[in-house]
Amino acid sequence: MGLLKRPTIDRLLRTSGLDYARVIRPTAAVRFQARHANQLWHFDMSPSDLKQVEAPLWIEEGRGKPTLMLFSVVDDRSGVTYQEYRCVYGENAEAALRFLFNAMAPKPEPELPFQGIPTTLYMDNGPVSRAKVFQSVMGSEREQKSALFASTATDDCRSLHLPVVTRKRNVADARFRILSGADCLRRT
Repeated sequence: MGLLKRPTIDRLLRTSGLDYARVIRPTAAVRFQARHANQLWHFDMSPSDLKQVEAPLWIEEGRGKPTLMLFSVVDDRSGVTYQEYRCVYGENAEAALRFLFNAMAPKPEPELPFQGIPTTLYMDNGPVSRAKVFQSVMGSEREQKSALFASTATDDCRSLHLPVVTRKRNVADARFRILSGADCLRRT
């Protein structure tokens, strides 16, 4: 076996469509993906443009008409989506916690990734993530982090000890999986 010479390497790179400048250029972005199911869930809620309901029986006088919202959680590793429609008065922590409880609850299909508490929850920096009751139940103080798994869990035994990673609203990368899952639901 001989030693590879520079002209040989240059020729192999050119035939592969690469040159020295492209090979040493740093990558623009590296997409994170969880290593296993239930490691990272993307959570979002958005007003439904697909379905509308008549005024529900439980409507509260003086609060106006409630909004039909699509609550969604997507498992980062498997891409499996769990969604529910809920009629709510805006984004509120109580509705979000009820939805997350249903997402974490045992399911009849044991192979479904949505069983138990995920390692981390990724969501926007909206009113739900800022709500004290949400932070208390999740067991985390809301902080904007660049590292996904920096835990901020408290020692409160009533909490889930679930780190919640938030991003500024209207950041497309957090909503991409949620919207693609919702689009699949709309197409069926």
